Amino acid sequence: MTNSTLALIATFALFCLAGLGVVSYTAAPMAEAAVAAPPVDTPVKTRNNTPYDFATAMMKEVVPDLVYKIDSRFIHEATGDQLKGARTILDLLPAEATENILTYEEVTVTNLDDEHKISSSGGPDFSAAQREYLRSVDYSTNVLIRSDYVMKDEYNPDGRRGYLTYFYTIVPEREAVYSGGQNALLAYLREGSAEAVKVITKEGLRPGRVHFTVSTTGEVSNVRLDASSGYESVDEKLLELVRELPGQWEPATNASGEAVAQELVFFFGLEGC
Repeated sequence: MTNSTLALIATFALFCLAGLGVVSYTAAPMAEAAVAAPPVDTPVKTRNNTPYDFATAMMKEVVPDLVYKIDSRFIHEATGDQLKGARTILDLLPAEATENILTYEEVTVTNLDDEHKISSSGGPDFSAAQREYLRSVDYSTNVLIRSDYVMKDEYNPDGRRGYLTYFYTIVPEREAVYSGGQNALLAYLREGSAEAVKVITKEGLRPGRVHFTVSTTGEVSNVRLDASSGYESVDEKLLELVRELPGQWEPATNASGEAVAQELVFFFGLEGC
């Protein structure tokens, strides 16, 4: 019998004995770790040897970046002069919103503050009643312009039906300006609410809105909560900060240079509509 045959038989026998529990194997002891694990109460250090604050780190993961912004109610704005000269929705809407539209079936102008609605049909032109309304609307009024239309469609020679909606805030020709500048204003609001916002979590946060008016003399008035941030204590702090705004505002003016009141909105927490 050859040596290789004997070796094969011996190996097979060892496997069989191991299966029967006759042969045992003891692993070599593991080498000790070079550095022992720190005790449970030993604070973890950062690279600059300062304690790492896990609670703060978790809050940063849970709470999104908070929005602090002061602006008109809606992104799209139109001045009084623009409204007076508008004879069609094409005079107000962005060009890219209408470039592929074939026909307009209805145009509706709605005052969102009192829900007064004026409709017309048969093209993009405003009706006489709509033009009269737009010429008379006050500053800070919020207006919805909607139109049903037929748009170009490469798969349908008759076009595709749809509608567009644009929300506008009517603003003075020269808007109100905070004397200290926008950055200083937002810094005041951030610093003043720093303690109050510690209660916020991602799940409970909502788009908050505080409305206020800058008068013709640059005073802040008519401060009111339009939408809650989701936290009553935070809402109350934001209202307090706006009421007690330091410094002065340069009032808005119309096309003739006359001072006019303007309503602004403090957006807080999350971006919203």
